[in-house]
Amino acid sequence: GSVSACASGAYDTNHHEVARRLSANGVGDAEIRLGWEANGDWFPWSEKRNGNSSGQYVTAWRHVRDIFRAEGVTNAKWVWCPNVIDPRSKVPLSHYYPGGYYVDWLCIDGYNWGTNPARPDRWKTFAPVFDLTYATLTQISSRPIMIAETGSSEIGGSKAAWLADTLEVALPYKFPRIRAFIWFNWNADQMDWIIESS
Repeated sequence: GSVSACASGAYDTNHHEVARRLSANGVGDAEIRLGWEANGDWFPWSEKRNGNSSGQYVTAWRHVRDIFRAEGVTNAKWVWCPNVIDPRSKVPLSHYYPGGYYVDWLCIDGYNWGTNPARPDRWKTFAPVFDLTYATLTQISSRPIMIAETGSSEIGGSKAAWLADTLEVALPYKFPRIRAFIWFNWNADQMDWIIESS
């Protein structure tokens, strides 16, 4: 649904139920990545889709987080996760940031599409995929940063070398604020993301 519907309470019953279940289950922290990649235009919660308008994403995020607070949820961490910045975008990433009171983790989703015919681009190592967005996030907040979705194609270079460079060079030396890293191990969008593809 739209973020305006979310912000106005259309899904409150569901949000209260999830919050109560999470609070009651007694497990460790759950990471909630609400409305990921909202700076893109491919999900219904994007301000560029579904009749949404400017500012509604932040309002919806805060509304849902406040519900979880009202339900006494203490075992959830809130992960604000934009897609890597498209340099052509005219909307700054800070526009989508709900604020430090509402966010526990910063996050980025981004991929090396290589020259795969499903979406031909050019081969990019980890650093050029994430540099701009990482630098922007470090200006927005001092929260830890997570890579919640990443992967590399096989086509256009070596996936094994891409991953080795990412883990051995990029993360420890160029991106010190990244504290969590998740590989997108699924062949979505006709792509060859799975790590065991070679």
